[in-house]
Amino acid sequence: MAFFALPVMVVLFFIGVAAQMNQLALAVAGAGKPGQMENFEIVSAQRVEAFAAACLDTAIASPGAISASLTVAMPTGATTPVGAVCMTTPAAGGARNVYAYAPVVGGAAGQMMTDTQRSAAWYRVQSQGQAVNVQFGDVSAVPASLPVGALLEWVQVTP
Repeated sequence: MAFFALPVMVVLFFIGVAAQMNQLALAVAGAGKPGQMENFEIVSAQRVEAFAAACLDTAIASPGAISASLTVAMPTGATTPVGAVCMTTPAAGGARNVYAYAPVVGGAAGQMMTDTQRSAAWYRVQSQGQAVNVQFGDVSAVPASLPVGALLEWVQVTP
């Protein structure tokens, strides 16, 4: 029976080596399902951030324009996120509300808060006509046309 111990030890040794190699492979940034999900969150947040910045630039470059869907010129090499909309509505005192929103994956709001150093201009549309500020948790009324679950940058500009 002693002859049986050596092959079992060799098999267990190689199973241990294989398990450790698998752990090392998954330790690389972006590896495995968790890493892929994290990368997807980062890319989704950055695409919405770029769109929101381009939306604000477009709104400022078009003084007085009120539109349910402004055409946004994205920076070279950047694509508009699927379902993203740039919208302006009138506000008190001759100002305009600029809404840049897009559907995002879970976790993108947290990544966006890191990227923007916790900007208070970002909201998550909680229900039809209501958005929650990502920074402070305050609930604000927004146009009912904004889709539930969208990540929203809301800024007021004049004129």
